[in-house]
Amino acid sequence: MIYSPSKTLYGNFKYYEVAKSSTARRLGINNTPSAEVLERAEQVAKHILQPVRDEFGSFTPNSWFRCEELEKAITKTGFQKWCNRYRMNASLESSWQTYFERKSHPKGEAVDFEVVGVSNIKLYEWCKTNLPAYDQLIAEFMIKDIPSAGWVHGSYSATLRMQAIEIK
Repeated sequence: MIYSPSKTLYGNFKYYEVAKSSTARRLGINNTPSAEVLERAEQVAKHILQPVRDEFGSFTPNSWFRCEELEKAITKTGFQKWCNRYRMNASLESSWQTYFERKSHPKGEAVDFEVVGVSNIKLYEWCKTNLPAYDQLIAEFMIKDIPSAGWVHGSYSATLRMQAIEIK
């Protein structure tokens, strides 16, 4: 696969949706995915996003592929917390590499999404009940009485753990 923004990835999803990032644009980061990333992203579209779009209608993912430079820009706080939890030195490149290798967004295997007009809790519950295969579904930062709070994180990879997690 060669990246071409208007080319169809799978179903109703276009290549540009994989690479779209206002943070990358604002910081001047080239977030163009490789052919390998696009192959993985195609599986995410097939197994997670297209079923959601078929059920709820059109939407654009919030965050899908993140190149290493973009991941560093976005996850500064998360990386520091991870280092503290695992007693690693955040200033060491080896700590970053260990952290980065575990991330799914840079591999094209994960996507964060919401659907306008649909409660994120309802969206998460629908995914848990109706998606036949996924690696992880995470209800991120959702608040019971605020339908638009948070987002759904979905991932699909060769290892399908079928993990459903709620992060407050």
